[in-house]
Amino acid sequence: KQSSISKLCNPVCLNFDLSKPPVRLIVRKVSELNNFEIEGLLPALFYAAISEGRGISRQVNDPSDIKKYVQSLVEHPAVSFTNVTDRFALMNNLVRTTLIKTSNRGRGAKKAEKIAAIAPYSILSHKTGLPMPSSYMRNVDKFLYNIMLKNAGKQEAIILRLKDVFGKGIQLGTFPLYHSQYDGATPVNILTRISIAFLDGFKPISAKANQPEKRVSPACPHFAEEIGIDVLRYMNEYHQLMQTEAFTYYFHSLLNFELFVYTLKLVHGANNLVSQPDTTPSVFLNEPNDSPSLPLIYLDFTQIKNGASYEMAKRCVLRDIDAYLRFVYSNLYLRQLSRYVKSMKRGSRNADIEQLMEGETNGAGYILGLSKLRQDDSLWRDIEASAHRDEELIRIENQNEDDKDNTDLSWLDEIADFGQNDFERVIYLLTEAQQKHTNSNYITWYWQTGGIRKPYGLLAGDVKSRYSWRYEPTNDLLATLVQVAAVRLNDKNAIQPIRLIDFLAFLKNRFGIIIDEPPELTIGTEYQAAARENVLALQYRLRQMGLFLDLSDDFTEQYIIPPYQTVKKA
Repeated sequence: KQSSISKLCNPVCLNFDLSKPPVRLIVRKVSELNNFEIEGLLPALFYAAISEGRGISRQVNDPSDIKKYVQSLVEHPAVSFTNVTDRFALMNNLVRTTLIKTSNRGRGAKKAEKIAAIAPYSILSHKTGLPMPSSYMRNVDKFLYNIMLKNAGKQEAIILRLKDVFGKGIQLGTFPLYHSQYDGATPVNILTRISIAFLDGFKPISAKANQPEKRVSPACPHFAEEIGIDVLRYMNEYHQLMQTEAFTYYFHSLLNFELFVYTLKLVHGANNLVSQPDTTPSVFLNEPNDSPSLPLIYLDFTQIKNGASYEMAKRCVLRDIDAYLRFVYSNLYLRQLSRYVKSMKRGSRNADIEQLMEGETNGAGYILGLSKLRQDDSLWRDIEASAHRDEELIRIENQNEDDKDNTDLSWLDEIADFGQNDFERVIYLLTEAQQKHTNSNYITWYWQTGGIRKPYGLLAGDVKSRYSWRYEPTNDLLATLVQVAAVRLNDKNAIQPIRLIDFLAFLKNRFGIIIDEPPELTIGTEYQAAARENVLALQYRLRQMGLFLDLSDDFTEQYIIPPYQTVKKA
């Protein structure tokens, strides 16, 4: 019966696709929020930038034919062997451990090993079209492209930046067949050269013959702008300081972390907007707020099980899991409002809606405009009438065909009666129809981008036991955060040591991350003391990593040394 609800009202869940601003998420069908692999993001981002956001015309490379691509590498004229008896086995091992990531796709007899990601040691990795950006990437590639475009100003600037970092010696192809090639002369490191030789075995993909995708406004404008600054500055400052493999690794760490925090802020913001439509969550503002954006994320470094610091990190996770579960309702609330607005704009209420929403058509402005609809009694009455009609259609759809007069629909009332008006009644029905499916997808996104199974994760714990989850960054993620802070806190011509106190302030103001103070969830002197101990644990961790410079007992004179430094240029 609940599947009939979904079929009738077409409540395609937002499923939190980050590639578009929430409004675009609300008004269109989007991919599911699950099973996101950060390792496949960069090739998709390269393609999005080169093609100006166009889609792929068709896939010409078979991701399951791994043997074919390995054999092509074995026979490549740039590859030579000395005293190797089994060349294929050697190259097969190299490809699988260094150049690709595989996964099992499909079910039953169709289940097969496929290429899940291509190592992005060269911008040439865009030519494979693997994985398909619109499917496996949840459109995150286009989300990043859009915010980088806003920061850089024009597409050519992004191409030049990406080519400078990832495209040495690569001659980029042109629309519609992006047949990019290595010039064969520009010196590149051995890992990049072997990667290029491997990519020569793939056919170039072609773009759809449509216009470049229009720029869209992000859901959290200021936060998205900060991501663009972080990404572009990080590439500019660090790509020459690290080996290709190390840079790619830490860049993945940065992107994964930024996506996790952005999503979390937006989930909480949407929930707050729906529950309190008269307030404006700070994440939807165009300008930075004086206070850090909520929620505050407490990181534990003590690793003392059942300790107060450990408990605070776990409580924050439980709070955020609850927010994701509540987002199912908030998501559908905004989605359905947008559906009614779209219908009303085709009628006589277009002028009234345009005036109330101030002409906003996407991004944070549109979402905030939707929340204003309840301020207009006349418009809200029309929305209530549409919702009442939808509920009646749901009842009709769920009646027994053989006995429509006596069908017991009390189960519908038990669900709908949670709503305080006709609109909320419909949202509760839609939420119930989608709850089980979307809950699973949201939580999968949360722990995957949280990185429980990654060496640069923010989350720690057993995947199968949510109660064990806590915010406890790995050493590699901590190194990434130090690198980002060093880029943002120093001027553009240097990456130098930063004060510990400035590092803590940067994490709080930029990401809402706290280490030296308890989150709002906990009150008491024991938590204050635990936060102070947590700072000492952070110092110990940094010292173990060789990143801490303790010049004195004065907290203001304790410095963090970035893993890669530069001196100020003349």
